[in-house]
Order: sequence, then structure tokens, then C-alpha cells
Amino acid sequence: MKKTAKRILAMILMLLLAMSVMACGKKESGDENETKGTQKGFAIQIDGVTIRLGEQAEKTLTALRTPLSQNELFDCGAGNSRMLYRYASFDLYTMKSGETEVIDQIEVKDDFCETEKGLCIGAEESAVVAAYGEATRKGEGSLTYVSGNQELTFDVENGQVVGIGLLRVTQ
Repeated sequence: MKKTAKRILAMILMLLLAMSVMACGKKESGDENETKGTQKGFAIQIDGVTIRLGEQAEKTLTALRTPLSQNELFDCGAGNSRMLYRYASFDLYTMKSGETEVIDQIEVKDDFCETEKGLCIGAEESAVVAAYGEATRKGEGSLTYVSGNQELTFDVENGQVVGIGLLRVTQ
């Protein structure tokens, strides 16, 4: 397996582990982004649809049409579950609590998706910094930007974006 593929696989596994720990956690009271969507943060755009974390998923899922597959990843009990909707260019994760399903995470697979600032896989690292400024966290091969309860991560190799992930962090 190439070094890049191993790095991407390791990051995906770390994100899945972090999500599984956070997903069954307690929702803090007063988290307006849970049901009203987000006023700040980041977005991913695909085929004319803007996807924002924390928004109710029904309208977005309808606009995106039929996914290639959809699976319940786990059930935390009491009606809380995490769903994965796979599309050709991205994976969309939702958190369902009772009848409410909200967008929780997006993992971009190719250059067909872009951030609200027009960046996609293949963009230069310098373009990311020009669009978003200095990263909140900079790791080996990644730039992470934080806004409220959202993290936008660009995986970078040889000065070029090779992956984009958007995650809603809950406690």
C-alpha cells in the first residue's frame, strides 16, 4: 500500500474512532445548531447543493437524490443512531435522535466536491492558507480549521490537498 493510502486510511480510522466516542455522548443543552442549522462554520458544495453541518438532513438528502448505499453504523440506544450515506464523490454521516436527523460529517473523495471557498482535492496548500488563513492546528500532512463546533481538515501531501473532511464536534 502506498504511503499516501496508508496515511488516508489511518486518518479515516482515527476519525471513525473519535466519532464513535463522541456520538453516544451527552448533548449539551442549548445547542441551537442541533435543529436550526449553523449560522457559522464551513460548508461543502456539490452539484449545486450546499451541505452544512448541524442542519436537518431531510432537505439535503432529498436534494442529493439517491445515495449509492446507506447504512446504520451503530445505535446508541434511546433512538439515537449514526447513519452513513455513500455517494460517488463523498460520504455523508448523520446523527439521528428520535425523529430528528442532522448532518454530522462529510468526507470528500474527489475533486467533484468543493468547500464554500472553492477548494477541492488537488488544490495547492498555499491556496488553502490564502482562503482560510493560518490553520488552527497543523499536523504532519494536515491543516485543521475550527469554527464553533466544526472542524474542517485538509489532508496535504507534497503541497497538494489529497483529502477534505468536515466534522461536527459534540460533547
